[in-house]
Amino acid sequence: MSSMKDRFQVAEERAARLLREMSLEEKTGQLEQRLYGFRCYHRTETGYELTEEFKAEVERCRGLGCLYGLFRADPWSGADYRTGIPFEDRVLVANMVQRYVTEHSPHGIPVLISSEVCHGMQALDSTIFPVNLAVGASFDPELYERICRCAAREAAETGSHLLLSPCLDVCRDPRWGRTEECYGEDPCLSSRMTEALVRGFQADGRTGVVMKHFCGQGGAEGGRNLNVCSVGPRELREIHLPPAVAGVRAGALGMMAAYNEIDGIPCHANGPLLNGVMREDYGFKGIFMADGTAIDRLILLTGDYTEAAALALNSGVDVGLWDRAFSELGEAVRTGRISEEVLDRAVLRVLTLKFYLGLMDKPILPPPALRKFSGRPLALKMAEESCVLVKNEGILPLRRSGRLLICGPLAEDFYALLGDYTPPMPEGHLMTMAEGIRLAFPDSEIEVEPGCRMRERDPALLRRACQAAERADAVILVLGGSSARDFTTLFSDTGAAVSGGEQMDCGEGVDLAEIELAPCQSELAEALAQRNKKVVAVLNEGRPYGIERVMKACGAVLISFYNGELTGEAVGELLAGKRSPSGRMPVSCPRNSAQLPVFYNARDIGIPADYADGKNRALIPFGFGLSYAELSYENLRVTHQETAAGILEGKVFCVAVDVVNRSDIEADDSVLLFLKDPVSSVSRRIRELKAFRRITLRPGEKRTVEFSLDFESFAVWSRNERWELEPGRFLLFVGSLQLSIDLV
Repeated sequence: MSSMKDRFQVAEERAARLLREMSLEEKTGQLEQRLYGFRCYHRTETGYELTEEFKAEVERCRGLGCLYGLFRADPWSGADYRTGIPFEDRVLVANMVQRYVTEHSPHGIPVLISSEVCHGMQALDSTIFPVNLAVGASFDPELYERICRCAAREAAETGSHLLLSPCLDVCRDPRWGRTEECYGEDPCLSSRMTEALVRGFQADGRTGVVMKHFCGQGGAEGGRNLNVCSVGPRELREIHLPPAVAGVRAGALGMMAAYNEIDGIPCHANGPLLNGVMREDYGFKGIFMADGTAIDRLILLTGDYTEAAALALNSGVDVGLWDRAFSELGEAVRTGRISEEVLDRAVLRVLTLKFYLGLMDKPILPPPALRKFSGRPLALKMAEESCVLVKNEGILPLRRSGRLLICGPLAEDFYALLGDYTPPMPEGHLMTMAEGIRLAFPDSEIEVEPGCRMRERDPALLRRACQAAERADAVILVLGGSSARDFTTLFSDTGAAVSGGEQMDCGEGVDLAEIELAPCQSELAEALAQRNKKVVAVLNEGRPYGIERVMKACGAVLISFYNGELTGEAVGELLAGKRSPSGRMPVSCPRNSAQLPVFYNARDIGIPADYADGKNRALIPFGFGLSYAELSYENLRVTHQETAAGILEGKVFCVAVDVVNRSDIEADDSVLLFLKDPVSSVSRRIRELKAFRRITLRPGEKRTVEFSLDFESFAVWSRNERWELEPGRFLLFVGSLQLSIDLV
């Protein structure tokens, strides 16, 4: 970290010298990101040409600070294999852009190219990895860091510098369409994964992460996108801030402000949060980027764009995104609504990034040294690790020979497996769930029947499926939904889906009032279960559905959270027993929407919280997951005991547990450690995840897993509005084991 600080300081000093030579117009141009990158070029029969719109923008800004989405390909951008930039041409187009910008900038300053890298680059020929919710289900930050290194290398070698990736949203209401972009409902899990993402994206110093979205967007009221987040300072500190703090400590170079407001203040206008908490309290030195058109929305507070620009910049936002308002920055400075000192601080941050990432010294790239689709082995491993087995009445794994029926509306739909923020995929590159299962069961006689449509009952399809089920030894029923957009989808100015995309029941702009699985799909499960005793449901999800009917009907249920381009192969291997399932639920699965919120770490109010007409317990709790192996936990114990005074001095409290594999197969396991403070000056939570460790156990192996708990593990955001340690008795939980410890 010290070398990073030294390098950052050198970059800042070089940036400061350049800043002193720049005009007001050059400075304000460095903070703009108004033009969509996919409108910078035209693809011709012989190559590419830069558009007049792009050239005019460079002229207006006296250069260009940042450029969003040059390589973006999807229905919103309109870029596909006919009009977009394939892998082999990315460097060519990036260099065209850099040459033009530097030649038309008074000081030859190149442009930062920012790209969406939500689960792989949103660009043609990129590997599409499992979405964040699947990553959370793996409980494997080490594998995730390797995936992020792979994605960052591709981005760096093909012309991108700032990698925009969701990692800060903690899901508190799965009705939100962007639930798939969260690691889960828990701040500890989200923080560990955020650290892994930052380390992976910034490993070789050529790319910087822009973590999004800050802050509280995963707690929007009613699960509605862009809605307010009604939380107090304690909930903000305990649930929503930890991932951002973890990312800053890991060295994150950028952060994106969120669309939502907190207690009446939009995040883009929240100076105490951006400048105060993150910059002053936690030492964040990177840039704050706006979300798309969010600064323009501040006119609801200011009445005009110039005031909106001033409010955002004074509040800590450094770089705009697609907005008109930041084109008014010069006017805001000239009229005194922004001081030149505030402007210079923001420009200094942008220039420092350009020096730190090496862009100022080497804006022109050589041909890339890697192949396209290079991340597929890692994508397969993550898909295998993140599938969660939530029910198994001795059905799985299935025999590898016999008669199988593959059924369900998603059995032969490969785009449904990928998640939102996904580019078009090349012909023959993707494998459907049915194809993956065929690959895993080469000696089986297989039939395929849809049984119903995604959200519509079809009596003829249902009848054929039931007849096929009677002939089969077992049924694999592929259910769920999709956030895959198509080229009929209509979009808002933020890029969120507005209408179209018949398959979509998840993704940005697709919030649901009712999250129960489509009734026709539950009906299909019940009908097949009446005709075959071995029905295995595979749920393809971007959020937890209400699946109570499916859980009752089917003998086995496997959940796959949009596991990317290798989903079919991963699911096939798990069903065939080539690997044991090892994922755990990263979110609680409710029985229905009326139950929400149902997250596991609610505050302990000391009385039953059930409804008069039903239980309020989750259908499937956070952290739950079954294995084919017989795993047991034993001997939870303290291995190093510390006092409260020692913890305050930076010492740690250590505990250990033995994990035993009592079966004859190898298996992975994620060991989760929870803590509870039963007596406190403020209401504490029922349980809080404090540490976890993923391990692999050979047949018959016994492993000891050790955990270290520090000040942050025990501290509470006290009535004094600071983190404090209150000595007393704490309870620790690992599986069904419990241990009480005293900090005195």
